[in-house]
Amino acid sequence: MKLKGKWIGQYTYGEMYPENYIGKSVSFEMNLTANGIQFYGNFSDDETRNIFQDNGIVGGFLEGDYICFDKQYPKAWKTNEAGVIEILENSIAPLIKYEGVLSNNQFEGAWEIHQYYKEDDQIFSVVLGVGTWDMRKSTSQ
Repeated sequence: MKLKGKWIGQYTYGEMYPENYIGKSVSFEMNLTANGIQFYGNFSDDETRNIFQDNGIVGGFLEGDYICFDKQYPKAWKTNEAGVIEILENSIAPLIKYEGVLSNNQFEGAWEIHQYYKEDDQIFSVVLGVGTWDMRKSTSQ
């Protein structure tokens, strides 16, 4: 499977989210460049496309049918109680870790959002949320 090019997919919120988000799916696009088993590029999604001026970044690897990559938005953000997205200007955007496998010409798997923090010269990670995802090569390049 060649990763270079445009990919489309969706991520779905899992059980760690408020009830109105559990099971909600959000469409995304990724534009990728590959170098051997490694790849990198940028992404945007329907939930934040009108919020950020810049795309997020993505990087990872594909080995056989196994894919692993990290996504990071341009800035940290959250959805408030009213369902409105708020930018967290003084926070570092968390890493979203994706893992999955290739099946029937599409990737599918699970994701986790990790927030990192430092305490007494040690770095810790907290999982903020989990969910599932899938993506396939776009037919419109």
